[in-house]
Amino acid sequence: MTFTVELKATESKVHAVTVFQADRAEVVRLFKVDLKSGQNEVDISQLPTVLDEDSIRVDGVGGNAIISDVIYHPPTSSDSDRKHEEAVKELQQAKSVLEQELAIYRKQEDILKTYSETLKGADTDGAKLSDFLDIYAKRQTGIDGKVRELKEQ
Repeated sequence: MTFTVELKATESKVHAVTVFQADRAEVVRLFKVDLKSGQNEVDISQLPTVLDEDSIRVDGVGGNAIISDVIYHPPTSSDSDRKHEEAVKELQQAKSVLEQELAIYRKQEDILKTYSETLKGADTDGAKLSDFLDIYAKRQTGIDGKVRELKEQ
């Protein structure tokens, strides 16, 4: 008869971490397991999804237990993974829309600036220039506000 012990990696404290230069790290977790006489299977779930299958090591301390095999089962795609992927896709689409909107405001800003540079004092009277400057200030303030909003999002 085989006895099964189920553990969650997220519920154990990290005992030690060694960071290597090659974008790798060794994370050591300690689990206290009460084994029964006979064959035992220890199932540790909620391991990191970026785990290197060949790097898993298991050691035992105390008693006369023998570790006969270590088997790693990569996580399967679950509903939470799909929801995460959908959320990322939605965020990417929203970002694309915001970038397009930002590009429109930047273009309007360029057009406004270019038009203002074509005005000459000889071509217009003071009242029209004053009106244009009021419109320019109002429009530029609006564009600046929208650009700030879009950058924050």
